[in-house]
Amino acid sequence: MPGLIRVCSRSLDGGSTWSAPSILFSYPIPQHAECGSHGEEFGADDGTYPQAMPDGALVVMVICGGHTFLARSTDEGSTWPIIHVGGKPLEIPAFDELRTDSAGNLYGFKASGGRVLMRVSRTGVSWSAPIRMTAPGVTELDAWNPAVRAPGTAAVSYYGKRPGQANTDGYLSATRNALARAPLVWSSMVNDPRTPMLNDGSSRPPPGDVGYLDFNGSDIGADGTAWGSFIQDCAASDVAPPCGDGHTHAQYGVRGFAGRLVWP
Repeated sequence: MPGLIRVCSRSLDGGSTWSAPSILFSYPIPQHAECGSHGEEFGADDGTYPQAMPDGALVVMVICGGHTFLARSTDEGSTWPIIHVGGKPLEIPAFDELRTDSAGNLYGFKASGGRVLMRVSRTGVSWSAPIRMTAPGVTELDAWNPAVRAPGTAAVSYYGKRPGQANTDGYLSATRNALARAPLVWSSMVNDPRTPMLNDGSSRPPPGDVGYLDFNGSDIGADGTAWGSFIQDCAASDVAPPCGDGHTHAQYGVRGFAGRLVWP
């Protein structure tokens, strides 16, 4: 297998110029001695991307040899040493995605058993019990994306199905008290149940095609509102634009939608 690397790029002038101060990961020969003979694991759609801390530092998951470590850069991405606690590298749960809030708390997200589970840590050393971030009744997931902003505020947008459901709906789930002992999570379907986001899978691209579900995203506004972006494909009988101009559901005709969660 050819060698692979992930380069860390940075700009110190608002994006006018860019430099590559370091190699973040490499395979099969790792950048971190803690990985031993195992190269770091990374890919185009994984969650091993740096996250900003309020003091200007950056943190990132380092996955290698069946372990997930936490690394921290305090020199604008020039070096990425793995954090050590008690003389041992800091190992964290195996998350799919890592996020940080404005106070430096850490949030780890993982899809498991048709659900998105979130765990929270103030230090990275100890983590909360898993918090379910998907709506009750949803048992099957497609693309999903998490967001974090103010302390305790987290959201996940996702495509989901309930048992026996052929079509797929769009959902948003969010909490404002993730740091509490018993967080409360609010969830809502963003589309009319009569018009699902994805119609029975027939609109999916054939194997090998890149597809379009990576357009799912989420964010949290300055006022704390959770937002999600989705696509809706064309049902066979749909005549509204862009579906009514010759783009059938089998040809991947789609619309883009933004949805928000209105807090009670």
